Amino acid sequence: MKKTKIIMALAVLVIFSVIGTTVKGATILNYESLTYGDSIYKILVDGQTFTIPQTVTYEDGYSLDLTKYKERISQMSINALTYRNNGEITYNGGLYNALINGEYVVFFDEKGGLKDLTDQLVKNGFQKFQILPSRIAKKQEFEERIINEHPEGDILDQYNFRISTYAEDIALFEQIEADESTKPVLATLPYLGLATKTSETLNFDEQRITMKIELGYYPYAIICRDLRLNAITYSINGQAYTAVPSFNKDTYTYIIKLPDNTPSDATITTKSEGYMQKLMSQNNSLKDIDSGLVITEANTRLSNGMATVRVINTFDVTGTYGSMIDKTLSNNPSRTYTIKFTKFNFLKGDIDRNGVVDANDASLALEKYKINQWSQDDLKYGDMDENNLIDANDASLILEVYKTNN
Repeated sequence: MKKTKIIMALAVLVIFSVIGTTVKGATILNYESLTYGDSIYKILVDGQTFTIPQTVTYEDGYSLDLTKYKERISQMSINALTYRNNGEITYNGGLYNALINGEYVVFFDEKGGLKDLTDQLVKNGFQKFQILPSRIAKKQEFEERIINEHPEGDILDQYNFRISTYAEDIALFEQIEADESTKPVLATLPYLGLATKTSETLNFDEQRITMKIELGYYPYAIICRDLRLNAITYSINGQAYTAVPSFNKDTYTYIIKLPDNTPSDATITTKSEGYMQKLMSQNNSLKDIDSGLVITEANTRLSNGMATVRVINTFDVTGTYGSMIDKTLSNNPSRTYTIKFTKFNFLKGDIDRNGVVDANDASLALEKYKINQWSQDDLKYGDMDENNLIDANDASLILEVYKTNN
C-alpha cells in the first residue's frame, strides 16, 4: 500500500495514510488500527537557518525518516530558500508556495497546517488515489501472468477470480468523489509519513479477498514567514501620513527630525505594510490566505519634543496552528522597527552631539552641573526637564533615555 507522490510545482515529497472503518466492496477492506502522530512543525523566519534532522521522533515513539524529504528539497529551485547538502536550509525571505492536489488536499489547509479530518474524507482519498492505482497494477499483473505462465485448473481459476475482483474494485473506487483540485499552500514545505502494515488474503472457497490495513500518519512541515516591513508611515496629531525617509526593510532603526513647529506633546501614530503581506496581495491565489502575521502599530505622545516608537510584525504561530506549534518556540517570532522622533537637530539628551544618546551624555551633564557652566546648545539638548538649567535630574533623565533605547 505504501507509495509516494511528488507535490506539484515548488513542493516536496509527501507519503500518505488513511482513516477509516471496514469497507465492503469487491475486496473487503478492514482498517484495523489507526494512530495519529502529533504534528511536528519547524518555524523559520527571514534570515534563519535550520538543519533538517535525519529523523524526527513523535510522542508515541515512532521515528519518521526524513531522508527522502531532504532529497526532494535539495532538488527544488526556490529563490526564497537556500539548501546545502548537509540538510541545512536557509529562508532568505520573500514568498513561495507549494501546489498540492489529489489526496493531499484532504490533509493540508492553505496555511500548511492539517485540516480537521473526517474518516470519510481521508478514506475516500486513500481509496481513490492509492488503492485504485494499486488495483489497476494488480489486475495488469495477473493478466500478464496468464499470458506468460499459461496456468490451468485451479490456478487459472484463482487468477481469473483475482482479475474479476480487481476489476470490481477499480469500478468501485473510480466512482468515489474526491477533491482532485490543485491548491496553493503558503510558504510551507509539508510532509506526511505513512506507517502501515497490510496483508491480503485470498479465500477462494468463499470467493472473497480480504485486506487487513493498519495505519498511522505522522505530519511534519517547515513553515516560513517573512517578518520584514515593506513601508512605515507616520502621522502627527492625526494629520496626513508621511513615509519614513529612506526606509529599507532590512534597516530596523531610524531617527526622524520633526518640524520645529511640532507641538512638544504631539501624538505620533504609525501605519505600516508588511513585506510578505504585500507580496501575497499581488498573488491572486494567495491574497485571501491568513498568513498569521500581525502588525502592532505605534500610538505615542511626544515628551518634551521627543519619542521613541516601535512597530512590530509578529507571526502568531499559536493562533494560526494551535496545538501544532513548534514546541521549541517560547514566544511568537517578531521583528521590531524602532523610530526615534525629535524636534531638535540632535536628539534631546545628545549633549556631545554625536548622533546618539548614551552614558557619556549623562556623564557630561553631571560635569556641567558640577561646574555650573554650559552653553546654549548644551542647554538646548541637555535640559531634559526644560527648567533652563542642567542638573543631576537632567543627567538621570538622559541615562533613562539611553537605557530605554538600548
